[in-house]
Amino acid sequence: ESFTNGKTITVTGGAVEGGTVDAEEDHRIALAASIAAVSSHKPVRVLGFECHTKSYPRFLDDYRALGGKATVRGNQQGGS
Repeated sequence: ESFTNGKTITVTGGAVEGGTVDAEEDHRIALAASIAAVSSHKPVRVLGFECHTKSYPRFLDDYRALGGKATVRGNQQGGS
């Protein structure tokens, strides 16, 4: 369920339970999905994650330094 008043969006839902998010070349979606994935007990796959370099090239370094677990596959940059 979601609600917007034009400036704010409020989303109410359950826990993140894994899945796939297509960032659609939007760095904000890629980063938000990665942070939301921290609470998931199942893997979350972020398609198009390489777009994160637009606003936060060191994201994966900081994410891992804080205990986040990430595996980058394909032609994506910034990780192993």
